[in-house]
Amino acid sequence: MNSIKISLLIAALLGIFSIATPAAASSPCGDTVRVVRGDSLSKIARRCGTQISPLLLANPRIKNANLIYPGTELQIPQKAIRAHFGQDSSPTIVIRPEADRLSLAQIEELGISEGSQERWIDVDLSSQTVSAYRGKMVVRTFLASTGLRRTPTVTGQYEIISKFRLDDMKGPGYNLKDVPFTMYFHRSYALHGTYWHSNFGTPMSHGCVNLSEEDSAWLFDYASVGTLVNVHN
Repeated sequence: MNSIKISLLIAALLGIFSIATPAAASSPCGDTVRVVRGDSLSKIARRCGTQISPLLLANPRIKNANLIYPGTELQIPQKAIRAHFGQDSSPTIVIRPEADRLSLAQIEELGISEGSQERWIDVDLSSQTVSAYRGKMVVRTFLASTGLRRTPTVTGQYEIISKFRLDDMKGPGYNLKDVPFTMYFHRSYALHGTYWHSNFGTPMSHGCVNLSEEDSAWLFDYASVGTLVNVHN
């Protein structure tokens, strides 16, 4: 009986202690999250089911990923995208800041005229993103991983020349089986799904444009042989 009383007393004291010194509550994930003391981008990304790179793209005012201040209000990319497209989206889908998009003049230089409904793809090596366009309108933007410095992705204007739902890829330093949703646009350079890493937003490849399997499936269905692929820094 005494042991029961002692246990109850300890439990009561612990309850009082926890009430007296509450932990700082984390902001729930909505369209925005307010940074609290002890937060980091990685903590917020995990809490909201996203990654650091989409957070940085959705919040271009952040200049240093390791330095965020309590009280700062951050946009949460999936929430904004869900509202924009009216559907659930993967963590690698991002809203590309207006300043990072191609200008209308740049789009017109590609031969995309006013009122055009042409589907085409823009690969931005500097932001590590792939954007699906319809005419002059961005339909979706995905995080990607393009070529490393020693194996860079080619730049220029190309067209998709072939499509394979599964394809084997082999070259110096790699031998990959059943690469999903592969679309070749220049020699052995392709946009394709990636099952061997998820570090999108960072150069990782031997020159191809790596996408998540979900994003590559969507893009595979969106594009066709002959679709313009514009690759630039």
